[in-house]
Amino acid sequence: MIRLLFILLLLSCHTNDTIVNQQEDIVDDNFNEKNSASYYLNLESYLNMDEHGYHEMWFLNNHVQTFTTLTAKTGSFGNYQKLYWETNRIFIVHWMGQDIETDLINHHSYTDEYGEAHTVFGPWSEFIGDTVTVYASYEDEYDYGYLDSLMIIIMGEENE
Repeated sequence: MIRLLFILLLLSCHTNDTIVNQQEDIVDDNFNEKNSASYYLNLESYLNMDEHGYHEMWFLNNHVQTFTTLTAKTGSFGNYQKLYWETNRIFIVHWMGQDIETDLINHHSYTDEYGEAHTVFGPWSEFIGDTVTVYASYEDEYDYGYLDSLMIIIMGEENE
């Protein structure tokens, strides 16, 4: 008899938890649909843009690497998002007899209270004359994914 009461008690508690969780999920789904529409991802740069929508980064003379800051706007005010940044190019550094792949961008940043994230893009002089695509992405707290990209032409003596 005690076993039967214990099993019934266990099952009834489990059933109530399930009902509560299902109700919370319904409320959360409605909240997701309403609030996820305000999120987005737009990459921006203060670099000049040409007539084709490519950003132009002028390489500093007598430097091996030049830097610029890129901005991602997410619409995620008050909810901090972790962004992942990537490029379609890498740089090979020869060091102590080994080839080491080096990235052109810092891979991670977080949004601030205004929904903006920033990263540093730093190509080497070997990229003068090339076009590099920069990608950024994030997933919001509802597991919706966002992706954007921009293209940067590395300008320098070879382009003049």
